[in-house]
Amino acid sequence: PQRFTIQPDDSSWNPGKIPCVRRCVIQRGGPGFSAFRSPPHHGKFVWILRALLCSGLGDTVAMKNKLHPYLAEFLGTLGLVISATSAGTLASLGYSITPIADGLFSGVAVLLMILLFGPASGAHINPAVSVAMVRAGKLPKAQLPGYLIAQFAGAVLASVVMRQIFAEASSIGAHQPGSLGLIGSLWMEVLLTAILVGVIFWIIDQDWAKGPIPAVVIGLTVTAEVALAGSLSGASMNPARSFGPALVSGDLSVLWIYFAGPLAGGLVAVTLCRLLRPGPCCQTC
Repeated sequence: PQRFTIQPDDSSWNPGKIPCVRRCVIQRGGPGFSAFRSPPHHGKFVWILRALLCSGLGDTVAMKNKLHPYLAEFLGTLGLVISATSAGTLASLGYSITPIADGLFSGVAVLLMILLFGPASGAHINPAVSVAMVRAGKLPKAQLPGYLIAQFAGAVLASVVMRQIFAEASSIGAHQPGSLGLIGSLWMEVLLTAILVGVIFWIIDQDWAKGPIPAVVIGLTVTAEVALAGSLSGASMNPARSFGPALVSGDLSVLWIYFAGPLAGGLVAVTLCRLLRPGPCCQTC
């Protein structure tokens, strides 16, 4: 009689990840077939049906696993932008927001998003970080478009939510060049983002930086930079964080600063990492 086996396709096995059956195949005979031998009262049709169901379930699980990083980036950026833009929004309503408070609105949000979504995607929640990670060989190029789409979509939705909640506010936290002017703010964004991405590369490569330590270090860095440089350039360091409020507010005139500056700053950090830190850091692209 014909014998059928149902075996998982483990070609995508990745140690450290939860294994899942991507698809099932039906084979005639072969090693180990007796363990899956169809009982006499079951026909081929039942086993073929099981194989088809197994295949569909495995593909569904695999698809969900592939979408997890993008969903994490979307939700993480959503949470970050809601928190970070709250400071500017409240200030436009007449509330007194100190530089330290402004920094905490962003830094604490970054800390929490890393703790919540770091295991799923790395919690970049920042296109400048994702681009730098690709350049440093720490994120596959094929994943970059998905990360960017998720981050910008999360930022836009966050700004829509803020506009709906604070309809009377004159600002929902859109960035504007500070006391340094247009070009000065551009260079400040390059510097701030280079420092931020440099800190990220440094902390994630430390053997002692376990648990919440990277989140705390990165969150404190963002807090300090926003508190110290917010009045100078806006201290965006994040194209998505600037894009959402600018798009919803309808003012894109200075948005290019907050794209060019952070993206350039992230790439500068990769270059400096290669020059100053011999070893595996940023050596693969």
